[in-house]
Amino acid sequence: MKMSTRLLSEIIRFVISIIAVIMLAVFVVWSFFGRATVDNNSMNDLLKSDDKVLIDRFIYHFGSPKRFDVVYFSYGVNSSAKSIKRVIGLPGESVNIKNGEIYIDGNFLELPEGLGPYNVAGLAENPIKLGKEEYFVLGDNAAGSDDSRFSSVGNIKAGNIEGKVWFRVSPISDIGFVSSTE
Repeated sequence: MKMSTRLLSEIIRFVISIIAVIMLAVFVVWSFFGRATVDNNSMNDLLKSDDKVLIDRFIYHFGSPKRFDVVYFSYGVNSSAKSIKRVIGLPGESVNIKNGEIYIDGNFLELPEGLGPYNVAGLAENPIKLGKEEYFVLGDNAAGSDDSRFSSVGNIKAGNIEGKVWFRVSPISDIGFVSSTE
């Protein structure tokens, strides 16, 4: 009898420990990271419509977005719209799109495999000089992305970048880290 009481007590402690760890993990993910649903195909093939992703909301408190980071940001009237795009132009740079290719400060930008060409230059047909706190973002799906090339999105202010997309949680078949250079 004494043995079974001790075994039951250890099982209960183990189960409580597992539940506490799971609750802590859920708290950390939901408190320190945001969650978003991709609402269009502008980031195909990296992210597809209805993918669920986690956003690291703290990374840019300790540094700035880097070229090719995939970011979650707000834009538009009263910053009410949200989107996910890839950072191409950094503060102070000049961005220009000619013949489907991107130029930063007049120099050709080698894009990660699978990106481009950006045959519709939009506003970037002429060089766009980014301000001190501005970023130029593009969707990976060049033909199907509303991004900084168009006035509906334009340049993104640093304060409107809510975080870096870092992990896909759904669909289960594609679960994993989101690389900035994919």
